[in-house]
Amino acid sequence: MKAAWYEKNGTAKEVLKFGELDKPSPSPGEVLVRIVTSGVNPSDVKSRRAKPLSGPRVIPHSDGAGIVEAVGAGVDSNRVGERVWLWNAQWMREHGSASEFIALSGDQAVRMPDSLDFGGAACLGIPALTALQAVRLCGPMKDRDVLITGAGSAVGHYASQIALARGARVIGTVGSNERAAHARAVGVLHQIANSLATRQICTKGPGQTDLVWTYFGFADDDEEMTQRRLVQTNLAGSAGMISVEDAAVCEMMQHAMADAQEGESFIEMGGKELDIKGSNKLSERAIRNFWNHYRMDTGL
Repeated sequence: MKAAWYEKNGTAKEVLKFGELDKPSPSPGEVLVRIVTSGVNPSDVKSRRAKPLSGPRVIPHSDGAGIVEAVGAGVDSNRVGERVWLWNAQWMREHGSASEFIALSGDQAVRMPDSLDFGGAACLGIPALTALQAVRLCGPMKDRDVLITGAGSAVGHYASQIALARGARVIGTVGSNERAAHARAVGVLHQIANSLATRQICTKGPGQTDLVWTYFGFADDDEEMTQRRLVQTNLAGSAGMISVEDAAVCEMMQHAMADAQEGESFIEMGGKELDIKGSNKLSERAIRNFWNHYRMDTGL
């Protein structure tokens, strides 16, 4: 069978080899799967680069999808011909899904629904199971507001679907129009455009400081996305409604953007106490302490 493998750590260009290896046979409790698509995850890349090899040769990739070709003893023969997706195919072993065939436990080859293609199936494994665990750790979802970063990317996209299916209202961050459409397709209607912002505090002397706030978009932003970023900048920038230090304020911003698009508002922040009482996370404690130390360091 054809396969890709490596025998030492390094970059793909340096260590990956491609050629012919012996076709495996299913042991008792295993199925032999003919691989159609092999999924690559960041963990696969990191392992190839630096994780000590557990044997003389590693065929990488934990995720994949294909068709059951044969079964070992103890496995229902009716499984032959099943379309399946794989999970943890290369976990604690040297043979992953970057090959024409793989023999693994029948439990790790899950029957695919007819509506799922092999490309999508190979993207389930690690991303979908990571998303499922993340949502489970948050407890009951019904009627909760949940912020999911990267709602248009692999893990975030699955987490959004799972949370929505469990009754949550999902607010998702997105990094481009394409990812925004990807998130919207599964029901993430409240979206925040990911942006990079930098704050430069430039001391000009006692009693004088310049704060330079630079807000970046993306080269492929269209007019709609640019306007969305400008609205967020005005709400969350240095002179905006609030200086965002915690993801918990994102829902407040969404309500402000949706309910008062033509209105104007401001928030007054005052006081001098450094140890603010109460359980409210949206306090000025960090900001006040920052400027208190700033005044001490500059002798103000």
